[in-house]
Amino acid sequence: MPSISNKELFQGKEYREWSTRNDLVEDEIFVFDRYLNPNLKTIEAGSGGGRITYSLKKMGFTSLHGFDFVPEFVEAAKAKDPTHSISFEVQDATRLAYPDNSFEQLLYLGQMISCQGTTEEQLKVTQEAYRIAKPGALLLISFMSMDSRLARPLHAAYTAYLRAFRALRGCNKPLQLQPWLKHGGKTNFGAFKDASPYLYYFKLSEIGDLIKRPGFEIVEIGSTYQISHHESMCQNIAELSMRPIYGAIFAACRKPIYIGKR
Repeated sequence: MPSISNKELFQGKEYREWSTRNDLVEDEIFVFDRYLNPNLKTIEAGSGGGRITYSLKKMGFTSLHGFDFVPEFVEAAKAKDPTHSISFEVQDATRLAYPDNSFEQLLYLGQMISCQGTTEEQLKVTQEAYRIAKPGALLLISFMSMDSRLARPLHAAYTAYLRAFRALRGCNKPLQLQPWLKHGGKTNFGAFKDASPYLYYFKLSEIGDLIKRPGFEIVEIGSTYQISHHESMCQNIAELSMRPIYGAIFAACRKPIYIGKR
């Protein structure tokens, strides 16, 4: 079975889904209302067809930017904005062209960081986010959760199958790196052969590392469970580890303001 990348998947079978979606989901509405200021310069990473950025524009946000590594997504997003009021660019999250200290609010949501297959690439993403964030800037970032995945019987069974399949083949890929189970809304039978492309499901310890190593500080963190059950968000990773986890994990983080040398 030929190997394909996440970029190729988004350009092909997943293009229609990610380029035409419009509405915000409950989790996004919650974090935007709770943490974002419509008057601040805001950028979305992995902007796709502009679903989130255009929703924010309707909510009164006045300085919006977005980037994606799929050129076709950027063209689709631009086509929805004849006034060019939102700046969309083709960029790679691991090596951005934006100057240092450019943005006051950064949105790294959805599957964006999970599309980075190695720990080195994942760290580059958050390091670049830190670089382009102004001191005091807010980062909203979400992660696909390994804890949540293992809590679902079907996904837990597939994970057990994948572990055995890789052991038989002598494959040392981390178990958090798993094939897409669906392509274009249909079952991806290649997943049973451990075929690429892959998504990465994060452990809580990995999430903490990716946030803190560049220099961000966690303001609040929680999962879809806390949001949908109207529970309070957690102050840190340790607190979240003691709470139910379901769905994605959302973290609100700050780039500290330092006086003098750090």
